[in-house]
Amino acid sequence: METSDMLRGLAERMPPARLPADLWRRGRRMRYRAWLAQAGALCLAVLLVAVLVPWLAGRDTTRVPPGDLGERRNGEPVMVPRRVFEPWMWQATVDQSPPGAASMLFSGDAAPGLRGPDLLDHEGKIAVVGPDGQYRMILQGGAESMAGVDAQLSADGRYVASYGITITDLKTGKDRALNRKLEGTDCLQPLGWAGDRVVAICHGPYLGGDVLPGVLALVPVNGGPVVPLVPVPDTQRFRRVSAMAFSASELPRVAVQVGRTVSVHDMTGASSWSRELSPQEFLAGPGAFFGEKLTIARHDGCTSRCTPAQLGARKWTLHSLWARDGTDAPDPELNAVSGMAVRVVGWRQAFSPVTVVYQPDRSGRPPFADSPDDAGFWEVGGAAVIGVGRRGTVNLGLIEPVDGVLSYDIAGRMIELGRFGGEPVEPGPFPARPLLSFLLAVPLLALVVLGLLVRWLVVLRRFSRR
Repeated sequence: METSDMLRGLAERMPPARLPADLWRRGRRMRYRAWLAQAGALCLAVLLVAVLVPWLAGRDTTRVPPGDLGERRNGEPVMVPRRVFEPWMWQATVDQSPPGAASMLFSGDAAPGLRGPDLLDHEGKIAVVGPDGQYRMILQGGAESMAGVDAQLSADGRYVASYGITITDLKTGKDRALNRKLEGTDCLQPLGWAGDRVVAICHGPYLGGDVLPGVLALVPVNGGPVVPLVPVPDTQRFRRVSAMAFSASELPRVAVQVGRTVSVHDMTGASSWSRELSPQEFLAGPGAFFGEKLTIARHDGCTSRCTPAQLGARKWTLHSLWARDGTDAPDPELNAVSGMAVRVVGWRQAFSPVTVVYQPDRSGRPPFADSPDDAGFWEVGGAAVIGVGRRGTVNLGLIEPVDGVLSYDIAGRMIELGRFGGEPVEPGPFPARPLLSFLLAVPLLALVVLGLLVRWLVVLRRFSRR
């Protein structure tokens, strides 16, 4: 018997194979399970990438322990860079990777590095430039913030005071909210440092209408009573850029301006004198004290319902009062400066005031009405830091203007030592905030979904031809 005949006979005697009635359904279920397993594996890989990569990127293994404003690791002195760059959207925060004492702060509306979308990021960001030139961020939530106006750097560069009188230690990254009150008012908005204290606006109870009274006060950072200085009739119509100045002399003093009145106080709150200024005169800024003199900034331009062009055409000159009694002192004979507002942050090499000059926003917003806050986020369109020169010389640009950067604040120690002109350091993308997980996961998941959809359409088309 041939082999084929034998096999045929065996096949005829074998029982027929029993196929289930739902064979097609079972096969399709198996294919679905295979697709789900593949999709689950892809999603797991995406999640692992989105979690592990930012975790590895967030580790900061190359930095030395945060230091002060002395020397860098290579032995060179810490310098204020001559220009800044827009940070990365996911730039690490101060609490994640403390930078150490900062040479400067800056802020603005450059998107997304300095002003991110509110649903994904933070609209208010303050960039901190550490001793090594790298950037770290202080996040202000949905509040559009201005360095030096809404958040102030201490003279030694170690601390930042921000809304709520929150003190951030740049060496440790820790925040500490003071939560101080004064006679029924809440001390919330810092205006500037006065040694180991902060001059702040303490908001009073709301009285109805659109008026919110308050008081300027000295708030101690390390414990002690809050010291009232002068009342503020309406804290919502208050020019913060010219609100205070501090003298760290043998007899520390603080000068404040409310409305048209400037006054000088000792650290107990006692006033030695006060003087009315003209509508075009203002306290020059936190660095207005110079030796035994107090600097007043005066402009010759528009004061009410000004357009952006009129604001930008203001010519500012600096004048002096004797700090002991408020009488006129000999003028320093400095050059005029053009801009919407000026803020003197200190004196460089004992003769040149370091000044932040604010230019108006020219993007087509309505004319500047009666708000006195001409250094606010929505009013400013650009800023520069200059060293105002003596008459007959030129003003020295200390930090180059950068599109999207609207304000700066500089550590007093850097100003006193004249450490400007440092080599700019572009910010590195790492370490990164956890935000990077979301930015990685969303496009990767979108690719996975798109790939599965395409495969499903291909299979559906293949079976539709059968």
